Amino acid sequence: MPARNESVAVWSWPHWGPPWTPEGESSYDLSVNRRADVKIENFRGASMAGLGLDYDSIRDINPGVIYCSITGFGAAGGAQMPGYDLVVQAVSGLMSLTEPDADTLAKNGFAIADVLTGLHAAVGILAAGCRPRRVTPP
Repeated sequence: MPARNESVAVWSWPHWGPPWTPEGESSYDLSVNRRADVKIENFRGASMAGLGLDYDSIRDINPGVIYCSITGFGAAGGAQMPGYDLVVQAVSGLMSLTEPDADTLAKNGFAIADVLTGLHAAVGILAAGCRPRRVTPP
């Protein structure tokens, strides 16, 4: 049974977790995740919508948010596939360039898909931050 004050429920072991509001929402989530200037997520499919952390939900609370969603295979079609570097190298054909022989595929020794994804995400976030924010009501 949690000990409560007016606004936040404090759970003790074995019900460990962040402080929760009486409505059952994490106070950390309400203060940090939804009010940050930049939100980056890299979950498969509609995972963020199920958590109430998708772009539309965040924009309702913070209209000026810069929201960066990183997926391995886009929002449709292959969105349920994990975007692990190994998977991306295999599907893209990169492994065929690093094979030791014609019958064996080999992963590139460098996590190139992961590194380039992070690089491009950072550049996109910086570009979005440089332009004036046009905040319009939803």
